[in-house]
Amino acid sequence: MSSPPEAHLASVPAASTLPVDSLSPFLRIRRMRRGDSVPLLAVFAGLSPASRELRYQTPTPRLRPGAVRALTDLDPHRHVALLATVRGRPVGIARWARDRTHPGDAEIAVEVVDDLQGVGIGSALLREAARLAADAGITHLLASMSESNHRARHWARSLGARASDFDPELFLLPVARTAGARDTDSVA
Repeated sequence: MSSPPEAHLASVPAASTLPVDSLSPFLRIRRMRRGDSVPLLAVFAGLSPASRELRYQTPTPRLRPGAVRALTDLDPHRHVALLATVRGRPVGIARWARDRTHPGDAEIAVEVVDDLQGVGIGSALLREAARLAADAGITHLLASMSESNHRARHWARSLGARASDFDPELFLLPVARTAGARDTDSVA
């Protein structure tokens, strides 16, 4: 039987002591599978209440069973999620979901546990998600970000995103440029 996700917390130093070059040999990214709720809940547990609110755009003290089902209802043509692990510890998730009315667009979301934000995990996840989106025929990723999420908005702009003309909380990221972003562009 495997240990609970919390057992891995002590095995990875805080971001302030771990430069991205040191992290790279231990970072693994894989596709999540349908119903893959354990790593989803482990990453969620690593988010502070403030990070959860920024990610889900509402106070989210816990993920309800319906949300867990929706977030793990994965399909390679319409809803893809990627998991980042460091030494086996789930530390981040990126997901895209194809827009049913505009199949060339997909909504993107990225979350990284608080103690490892700012070392490039989010950028690595986003690049891989964009690569898979491009392979699926998606040309634009749409990221919904609260106007108070200054860090994520700055990060998105550094990757070539632009705010939508009709919604200041919606950013459009060109898939081709996002898939080719460099590690030096990262802050998430």
